[in-house]
Amino acid sequence: MIMFIVEANTDDLTQLARSTDEGHLKPLIEKVYPLEQARQAYERLSEGHLRGKIVLSI
Repeated sequence: MIMFIVEANTDDLTQLARSTDEGHLKPLIEKVYPLEQARQAYERLSEGHLRGKIVLSI
C-alpha cells in the first residue's frame, strides 16, 4: 500500500482558481448529477473508463 499526505497551499489553490476563471485551465467533466442521483453517479464511476470527473451538484 502506498500512502501520502497532501497539504493544501493557499497560493497554489488561488492560482488554480484564477487560471480556471480565466479559461486557461478547464476541468474535464464526464457528467454532472444532482445530489439525489448520487447512487447513479457512483455506479457510473464504478464502471470505469471515464473521460473526466463525475460531479455532484448540490
